[in-house]
Amino acid sequence: MISVGYLISVTAPHSNREVWLTVRKIAGRGQALFGIGNESANTDLFIIPACEKSIQELTRQLEAVPSFYKVAVATLNKPIKETELMEVRKIFTAVDMDASSIQDHDLTLFLESKLEGQYHYNIDSEIKRNEKGLFNLHIKGLEKHPQ
Repeated sequence: MISVGYLISVTAPHSNREVWLTVRKIAGRGQALFGIGNESANTDLFIIPACEKSIQELTRQLEAVPSFYKVAVATLNKPIKETELMEVRKIFTAVDMDASSIQDHDLTLFLESKLEGQYHYNIDSEIKRNEKGLFNLHIKGLEKHPQ
């Protein structure tokens, strides 16, 4: 089977190391991108650079975890396809993040950087919700976001 990368969104009662360890055990090595939460649940996004499992198998195994309320998975091939970028944007929207102002090129650079385990780009969100009720996302190069 061909190894592909994935963007994974997991909503659970709380965010902790156990969530990440469970995702890692099922999907393989990767990194946490960011997490958001409220009083009832937290959603964490992870990027997995290489996984031998199909998207269906990976999704099924993640959904089988009793403490995971909601799971979403998007495939990330190299190079990243336009349809995959649309799925990534859907995942962002599902967790109250608005990526509509991010150009496809910038989103691709960010995702490819993360798939390669590099930190050339960061993702930021605004504190206030926009007119759609979502938090605006921005991708910044490391030179513009040195922390």
